[in-house]
Amino acid sequence: MPVTLTAEAARCIRDGAREQGLEEVLLRVAGRLEAGEPVFGLGFDERREQDTEHESDGVTVLVSPPSLALVDDLIIDYVELAPGRSQFVFVHGAQAQG
Repeated sequence: MPVTLTAEAARCIRDGAREQGLEEVLLRVAGRLEAGEPVFGLGFDERREQDTEHESDGVTVLVSPPSLALVDDLIIDYVELAPGRSQFVFVHGAQAQG
């Protein structure tokens, strides 16, 4: 299953793209292992020939082949951790349901 953005994460990403004057909202999601633990990152980017892409709530999500296995079934949310302090959080779908 592909990467899923919650409505709040998608809104934040679309707003950021608009603020940067981007015509198309292309979000690259990447994952890698550090000390055996997955680490995720995201940012605006351009399409590459070997990317897998899909749409999630108005955002085109791009994933390069090396990251596919790590981001499979990933849910990205944007949450307020403390008053005035929000950030993206990454949870695998199985973890979110369990």
